[in-house]
Amino acid sequence: IGLIGPQAQQYMHDVTPGVGTVGYLPLLEWVRGHIAEQHAPPYQGWECCVCTGNADGFQRAWEALLDPGDTLLVCELDFSFSTSQLAAWVGGRSLRLEPLPVGPEGVDAAALRALLDGWAWRRLGVRPPKALFTIPSFHNPTTASASLAALRAVYAACAAHGVVIIEDDPYRM
Repeated sequence: IGLIGPQAQQYMHDVTPGVGTVGYLPLLEWVRGHIAEQHAPPYQGWECCVCTGNADGFQRAWEALLDPGDTLLVCELDFSFSTSQLAAWVGGRSLRLEPLPVGPEGVDAAALRALLDGWAWRRLGVRPPKALFTIPSFHNPTTASASLAALRAVYAACAAHGVVIIEDDPYRM
């Protein structure tokens, strides 16, 4: 998060100079307090923003993280309205989507690790992915939900290669 935090924050403030697009400030403060109390992020410097829905939130994340020509990892099976709307945005930004196999617990962590470990020779001339978009709980259309062990395996593969994980995960307890 330390690598993308300032870039994401700068993006939010560049959209509306002097005001930003972080949302209604009293609501933002409540959301920060709720996240700190209920989820206790295990690191310093985390941040959040208030948005008008998941498509707006994910577009903000993609715009903050991805540059023209970058690769975004996605599940090979995905009916999320976020990724269906991503197609036009990807084409307009010359982005590349790399589909990942999905198993009973969502993203196949072993396949992800193999892909990332061998990226240089599997995808000659293609920049390594910067981000993974996934739905780890009640995945649509597979209904897969990742266990803590599966989440940790995906995280370990991504962390080893500097890939940021963007989750659509409103149902995880």
